[in-house]
Amino acid sequence: MKAVSSQWSGVSESVFRIALCAVLFALCIPVQAQQPAKVPRIGVMVTAERGLEELRQGLRQHGYVEGKNIELGPPLHSGEHRPDA
Repeated sequence: MKAVSSQWSGVSESVFRIALCAVLFALCIPVQAQQPAKVPRIGVMVTAERGLEELRQGLRQHGYVEGKNIELGPPLHSGEHRPDA
């Protein structure tokens, strides 16, 4: 009788391991890397610093944070590309 129970304990242990591996494999969810969001860039042609500051203040009032969700800078000439694009 002992020989039969020890034989079944080895089988049940193997079945348990296979079932555990199957469950863990089924729970694995493929993960994809998130692409960084593109930050809109505004080309600004302002000669007075006051005008640029007023633009920044207006953007802040609407929830934009420079460098985080909007970028201000000089306008690009035709055919010129941003270095990070």
